[in-house]
Amino acid sequence: MLASVSPPLVPCVSCYSTTPLFGGDTRFVLSTSGHIAGIVNPPGPKPKHWTNDEHPADPQEWKANAHLQDGTWWEDWTAWIAKQGGPIVKAPARLGSKSHPAIEAAPGSYVRTRA
Repeated sequence: MLASVSPPLVPCVSCYSTTPLFGGDTRFVLSTSGHIAGIVNPPGPKPKHWTNDEHPADPQEWKANAHLQDGTWWEDWTAWIAKQGGPIVKAPARLGSKSHPAIEAAPGSYVRTRA
């Protein structure tokens, strides 16, 4: 979950309150920028974000115990998501299976169809 410090795009308290609704290994991150910059903040010297792996019920408690990190939240997310996906596996040599055979070679006739 990601929120920014100033609304209206992703208000912090509203976004944080959805954290317990998701199962699995969830994480909440707060971007120091507001509005759209909080989401699209590219790498550079200016962006910062807060992280805290704990999930207290109160978002103010979360922030009080969060750590301010240098850099964009994208770099933090990249490291986190890499751990979630498991090992890299090779693509299959052939598409389809007995239950779901390939219909045709890529890119497929639907790509070449004009409306």
